[in-house]
Amino acid sequence: MKTLNDLYSVPEACLLSDIIQLLTDTNVPFEPSHLYQDVRAAVNIVHRNGQLQAAILDDPAKFYHPNTELYHLLIKWRKSGKKLFLLTNNNFNFVDKSLKFLFKGIEGGDRWVEDCFDAVFTGANKPLFFQRKIPFRLLDTKNNRLLWSPISELKPGKVYAQGSIDELTRLTQWKGSRVIYFGDHLDADIVEPTRIHGWRTGMILNEVEKEVEVRHTEDFRTKVRGLYAIEKDLVRMYSEENWDLNEMDSPPSGELETEIDKTEQLRLDQIEAIQDLFNENFGSIFRAHNDITLFYAQVTRYCDVYTSHINHFLHSPPISLFYPRYRRYPHEPR
Repeated sequence: MKTLNDLYSVPEACLLSDIIQLLTDTNVPFEPSHLYQDVRAAVNIVHRNGQLQAAILDDPAKFYHPNTELYHLLIKWRKSGKKLFLLTNNNFNFVDKSLKFLFKGIEGGDRWVEDCFDAVFTGANKPLFFQRKIPFRLLDTKNNRLLWSPISELKPGKVYAQGSIDELTRLTQWKGSRVIYFGDHLDADIVEPTRIHGWRTGMILNEVEKEVEVRHTEDFRTKVRGLYAIEKDLVRMYSEENWDLNEMDSPPSGELETEIDKTEQLRLDQIEAIQDLFNENFGSIFRAHNDITLFYAQVTRYCDVYTSHINHFLHSPPISLFYPRYRRYPHEPR
């Protein structure tokens, strides 16, 4: 089963939905797997042929906000002695123009390659980067061409392409839990470096801000209190005092059965109302009432820390230790 669980999947999911709706409305027979394969191929073409990047660079202000805090965070980390690297699937031209826009107005912002990172890797083709074993190639950024010379060391201010995590480890000795890698794509950035290579990982989840905002509203708190009250009523209805002890194996009947049915429906309506506060179509991406979602289960399994914006780390010391909250399970006392 293919999961569509990130922002990159939104256009793909919408395109699939629209085509299926059109074919269904016009009674055109189709094989679902063939439809998915062609839509997937079309999405890949847009990502790989440069059309998407060109559209963004034509009007960067439509897609980006200048981000001076990011620049200062990277400089802060480097000055503290940390080694920083950028690993991206995008080509250097796109990355260079994007970061220069983000750092516009900052003295030295156009020298981001030299000032912000110890190594820059483009065209990485993640997640294959974490699985294959091929060497890096040096990129001539002025002429936009890859050189043939073998790479025996990573030089400051240079940009590299292709490569693999094995080569990165060989050239830098950055490995295992000494590395923390931040990304915004669960499959491309988070799963493989954790599962195969033991890297620490951090995930950028913009949706966290909406989740936190909603959970601090009085509307949310009121609806949750209402849900707890409804569930307490249901527990009372199912208690022994409402049953004939000689017929404990029989379902409730009469007025009690009607009352239980109405209250259970109230409970479902209240759960839906709470979910609508996050997203009226899908609810929260983290929680489905008492259960966590499949997406959040994968996040908690494969990443060590998540945040809505990496800039939040600007307010933490360069050397920080984070522990997760203790989780109490139903059988554990509070």
